Amino acid sequence: MSFSRFKLPKSINKFDGITRNQIVAAVIVEIFVLIAAYSWAGRYPFGPVNYGLGDAGWQLLSFYGSYWDILHGAGPSSVFFNWDFGLGAPFFPDWVNYAASPFLLLLWFFPRKALALGLTLITWLILVCAAAAMTLFISKLVPQTRFAWFWGVAWASGGWFWDYAIFRTMWLQGLVALPLLGLVVLWSLQRRHFYLSIAIVAFAWTGNYYTAFMASFAAGILCLALIVERGLTKEEWDFKGLLRLLTVGVIGGLLSAWTLIPTYLAQLESIPFGAGRPWPGVNPLTLIRTFFPGASVLYDTPNLFFGTLGIISLAIFFFSKSVHYKSKLVWLGTIVLLSLTMFVRPLALIWSLFDTPNGSWFRASFVLVFFLVIIAAKGFSTVKEEPLTTLFAAEAVPALLLIPAAIAQKGLNFGTISPIIIGIVGIAVGMTLVAALRQSKQILATGATVLLLLTFTAEVAVQSMATAEFQTKFLASVPYRGELADRLRAEVGHSTGLERVGYFDNAEIPWNQGPLYGVTSTSYSSSLTPRPLGVDLPEMYGFPTTAGGRMVRTGEDPIASLLSAASTIVQLNGDDFKAVPIQAVPFARNVPADLAIPAGDPFAAREALLGTKLSTPVVSLQVANRGEDPVDIDLNGGFHMEKSKTIRIAANCNPGSYPQFLVPDTGFGAQVDDRAADKVRRGVILSGRSHKAVFYLVKNTDYDVSANQFVCTSYPAAKAAAENMEERSVKLSGASFSLNATDEPVLLATAYSPYWNCGAASTDGSAGFLKVLPKGPGPVQCSYQTPGWRAGLVVSLLVLVGLVGFGATRKVMGGNTSDSKHARAKSKIFKFN
Repeated sequence: MSFSRFKLPKSINKFDGITRNQIVAAVIVEIFVLIAAYSWAGRYPFGPVNYGLGDAGWQLLSFYGSYWDILHGAGPSSVFFNWDFGLGAPFFPDWVNYAASPFLLLLWFFPRKALALGLTLITWLILVCAAAAMTLFISKLVPQTRFAWFWGVAWASGGWFWDYAIFRTMWLQGLVALPLLGLVVLWSLQRRHFYLSIAIVAFAWTGNYYTAFMASFAAGILCLALIVERGLTKEEWDFKGLLRLLTVGVIGGLLSAWTLIPTYLAQLESIPFGAGRPWPGVNPLTLIRTFFPGASVLYDTPNLFFGTLGIISLAIFFFSKSVHYKSKLVWLGTIVLLSLTMFVRPLALIWSLFDTPNGSWFRASFVLVFFLVIIAAKGFSTVKEEPLTTLFAAEAVPALLLIPAAIAQKGLNFGTISPIIIGIVGIAVGMTLVAALRQSKQILATGATVLLLLTFTAEVAVQSMATAEFQTKFLASVPYRGELADRLRAEVGHSTGLERVGYFDNAEIPWNQGPLYGVTSTSYSSSLTPRPLGVDLPEMYGFPTTAGGRMVRTGEDPIASLLSAASTIVQLNGDDFKAVPIQAVPFARNVPADLAIPAGDPFAAREALLGTKLSTPVVSLQVANRGEDPVDIDLNGGFHMEKSKTIRIAANCNPGSYPQFLVPDTGFGAQVDDRAADKVRRGVILSGRSHKAVFYLVKNTDYDVSANQFVCTSYPAAKAAAENMEERSVKLSGASFSLNATDEPVLLATAYSPYWNCGAASTDGSAGFLKVLPKGPGPVQCSYQTPGWRAGLVVSLLVLVGLVGFGATRKVMGGNTSDSKHARAKSKIFKFN
């Protein structure tokens, strides 16, 4: 498609529409604003506030570390199956959810040790593209606007990014997709750019299906709003554009079927998270506070900041005498409708695909900001036509809002800059700019624009500083430990080349390994954890889990680490550590055909898997309420736990063995030694790290604990058994593994799935483990078949071939689906430029 019909003026000084220079200005200003905001807040790479926060530390860095390996062909994993996270797991749906965005392909160009820097620069690139896309969209929707570049920058630098998306890289695709889908709406109403519109829809849905759904839903609301506005104000209704938009959306979605179908099937199989965080009641004062910079609300309230000028411009739109009152009603109704869908719980589920979100109820609030930016741009475009009384009245609105904003600020401290000072400065700059534009003098307008730029940059910097402080306190008590984190990165993460790295927990450095900047742990870092791995196998095998199986952490348990796919384990002791090399393939051994692994006893399951005796009774067991002296317990008996009372258990073993406790029921909170407390699932084995360990347990109900739930597990015995097994020479390659088989079945320490396909063998499940049944001695190769991928790929290819054929037929017959004069002539009522 050609963009020549945009007819872009050459000079940015003209206030008569979009120019190439305005897009360039949006890019330059966005980069300037980001550098200033990161520098002021001390964010990495300009300061110590790093990516070890929230999802970035818990999931994304380890995920992208593995993804970097895949891009470089290092390690055994692929986008279809990943062996990095403990036991191996289906990977394709996670890749779609986290890294299918083409922006993240740029990770290939960064060294692995600079992964955090790469993610920072990629984040900036996405925001710059979002600013450019919004600039283009606003210029087409509101061609008379003087400052399309400002609204693009305000959109990309708003509070939603700093509060919600800065540590969730995958969500940023929505900031680019939504304004592009806005362009698709305009083109659909104008009967233009059919194929380009389909490509944009496919880009949005392939990059991140979650934000694509939100953006597509918002695009439909935008289309309806434009149709209704036109019908009410011009008495001309045309819903053919809506039908065309639906057609474009369906075709674009079908082009993305190769990612959407397997992701949907994986979602059906994933672990339910339950109710998630409690539904927050939105405080109106706090909501008003978020319009001004310096508020960080995270889970509890949408962050609506996009500049003080935005508040003034919103008021101008509704006070403007040049805007038809029916248009005001349409856009006000749109905002009210969107607000209801976000602040009323049953309706809010729409934005989360009708599933209860695990926290961050207002992750879709960027959609609300999108419509606020549209209204603000429309209002600001009428400045020259409005009387001074209207403008002064509009400028009084943010001044009045400062009162509840200041009240909501009570008890918070984000430095010496208060919302009152910021608001007064912003209002003064807005008044100056409005006055300059009304004078139509270039020198005044240029000076006011520079002043606006500096003020807005300061506002964004304050917002960045506030969220950095809030997020650091809220999400990570110790996000990194300076010198020790540097040593871990230098000596473990990179001296071992591209090997996979696990770790033991330590209270000083939480299990979230964000400070390691991409050193892959043995956590399974997924929101789409399959049930065989996330529930069945951990409960059978005793793997520590969190977040409903979302993180299967072999690093806490030396036996689990020995049998996992990690190649190096990092044991942290205070301010020191040691890196212990271990085998880098999933454990496998020949087993009798009639081997039965006992259900419900992970200790026995491990022994059956290893083929050796591991567990003996503990030497001694002492129990006390927290703060009391321990009392010796009869090892043939047990003890009683009162509801919500923390019990301290000291367990001792002989040197070389680890005290371990089997969590037999749900609802346990647990802490071992000096590691951070955690809520664990049924069937988990909690392990000490030496022959002595202290367990802290709390239960939400009264509970009787049996002494035989504590055992001493011999690490030397497990290690010797593993080293003596010749059958463990399993070769991993992407979504496949191979081994030399005998006539006996082979049991692997990886999860059984019916999607394993072995050419010279069949497969079966043994208490959740994968059992390969060879048809005879010789090499056996098994490949994982991602469910739905081939079917989705066929659908996408058929749609692509159909589109190409349809376009070629139209061209031969003298027509053009996207740009025919006849189509444009029929759409004159929706001329936006």
